[in-house]
Amino acid sequence: MISNWPKRFPKLGWLSLVLLLTLLFGFSRYQGFLKPGSVMPDDNDSLLQSYIIRQTQINWLDPSKARFWGTFFAPYPDTLRYSEAFSTTSLLTLPLVLAGQTNPLTIFNFGLLLALVLTTVGCFYLFDWVTDNPALASLGALIFNFSGFHWHYLPHLQVFGLWLIPTSIYLFLRWKKKRQSRFLILLLTALTLQAAETFFYFYLCFLALLLLYLFRPFRLTKKEVYFCLIAGLIWGWLAYPYWQLTQEFPDAQRDIRDAAYNGLSLNEVFSKYYSLILGLAAIFSFSFWRRRKNWFWVMLTGLILALGPVLKFNSATIKIFHLPIPLPYTLFYYAIPGFNGFRTPSRWIILAALAAVVLILGRLSRLRKPWPELGGLVLLLLVLAENPPPPNYPIPIRLPSVYLQVKQLPHEAVIIELPAKLWNMPDNQIESLRSVYSLEHQHRRFNGYSGFAPSGWIELVNLINTQGLTPNLAQRLKNMGITHVVAENRLKPIDDFIAHNQSQKFPQN
Repeated sequence: MISNWPKRFPKLGWLSLVLLLTLLFGFSRYQGFLKPGSVMPDDNDSLLQSYIIRQTQINWLDPSKARFWGTFFAPYPDTLRYSEAFSTTSLLTLPLVLAGQTNPLTIFNFGLLLALVLTTVGCFYLFDWVTDNPALASLGALIFNFSGFHWHYLPHLQVFGLWLIPTSIYLFLRWKKKRQSRFLILLLTALTLQAAETFFYFYLCFLALLLLYLFRPFRLTKKEVYFCLIAGLIWGWLAYPYWQLTQEFPDAQRDIRDAAYNGLSLNEVFSKYYSLILGLAAIFSFSFWRRRKNWFWVMLTGLILALGPVLKFNSATIKIFHLPIPLPYTLFYYAIPGFNGFRTPSRWIILAALAAVVLILGRLSRLRKPWPELGGLVLLLLVLAENPPPPNYPIPIRLPSVYLQVKQLPHEAVIIELPAKLWNMPDNQIESLRSVYSLEHQHRRFNGYSGFAPSGWIELVNLINTQGLTPNLAQRLKNMGITHVVAENRLKPIDDFIAHNQSQKFPQN
């Protein structure tokens, strides 16, 4: 009787319980869920993402603005293409805006909370499908959701919000077994939502599904082929602006050396993510790998791709006879369209971690009752103890008075804010904060901070920082459409700088 208690409890009951625990653990770990309008997981990237999400919502509600219209990097057009789109998160959090909540920090933190909850739901259904044990699936969802592999990426909503990965895999497995069109339609919808959020995870999902398909291939019906073709056209439409960006700016394609720099070193696989316990548990499940070869290959593929294009140890490239050891990522970089736009291969570790949890749960499920649930509970407690709470950054948004003056400028006015910062300069966080400020005045700005920046813009920023805003540089900016300068909480027409014989210097902080 005792050994059958997990199955006697309704599945929705287990899901409700695990969602309650997700909220309890989440609110206890990250203060941004309690103070969403003033606390963030970092003071730079999360501010940029807050800006992009809110600006996307503004664009949807304002017919005069294009889909990728952005305030930063003037005079270049459609500059929201320079980073992930965050369209899915923007859509899911839009009800907050319609209800009157427009604080971009609150919207970002609500997106994080939504991602945390939906990841639990997706993992629960996937793990329950694999183990046929809702109690073990509940523990597995918490183990993966609160592992270091996941919480390491809290400041990066496009990575932390990985709920569509387990959801897509679950829908694929349901469709593969049932062969019902509704599961294929739901799967294609999930993949489309993923492509609208970030194409990196779209590639990750697609490769995971391809590996699972190849181990037990099946033929698609004519109707299923039509569904896939329609979805492919939508994916092409979503990808087209980014392809167009690479045609306008060849430097939008990441150098493979960037990918090598951001790949994992061998010694970082577990240490970087505080996931030694999960790694040891995966090794403990070695005997189960032969039973689930498909999941083993998914785990191995994610791990190898996370290492990047060359093998490294302690951040140094391992060489034999002065030659680096190439890895499959190099082939992917040159052979698969779009791969050369990704600069952080280490994020593939998420796929390896998800597959590892599947293998761990599969091994536990073969133990005698009640050891599967007890083993899962012990593993959950160890994972929670090993993974430290994330940092919390208080970020009160106080709009400088000068931006109230900017708001009163004519619609066509474009500003430059001094000092202008590049991402490799001290105190570069000011640029993300300025982007958040621009949500209020909605004027285009020369300044910017994003995943990509045109080389011509970088060159001009460097000149301004080394020479000051000389009359020649001010004239060059005016020719680009810049009309006003914001500096030291003051607003001046750029013509004032052109008229001066001496350059205008401003503090670099």
